[in-house]
Amino acid sequence: FENAIKKEGLTDVYLSQKGCAGRCNLEPTVEVVEEGRIPVKYGKVTREMARQIIDQHLKKGEVIKEWTIK
Repeated sequence: FENAIKKEGLTDVYLSQKGCAGRCNLEPTVEVVEEGRIPVKYGKVTREMARQIIDQHLKKGEVIKEWTIK
């Protein structure tokens, strides 16, 4: 994420690493928190999924519903 975010020039993205939040079986997880919107959590994120999360969610605002944790 860090390298891709820098490469894309997404200066309004803050990255932080967290420990297990009770759903360790779904790690690695990614949470996207946007002002004025409900946070979205993605589970079992692969390198390719991370690329798509950046392209679709961070850049276009499109949640990838089939990957979200409810």
